[in-house]
Amino acid sequence: MNQCTDPADPYAVLGVTPTATPAEITHAFRVKLRALHPDTHYAGSPADAETQLRQVLGAC
Repeated sequence: MNQCTDPADPYAVLGVTPTATPAEITHAFRVKLRALHPDTHYAGSPADAETQLRQVLGAC
């Protein structure tokens, strides 16, 4: 089931270019996911982190 409902550009969300390799995309996804995961100590507000995490998870 595809859960991509966010109209944001997935490349911009992950911080990669459209010509990025699958390995670069995977790496960027994992780095963002680790930085925004609720079990880590995110420095920003929890609501902001949740919004960003939803964008990263929607960048499929």
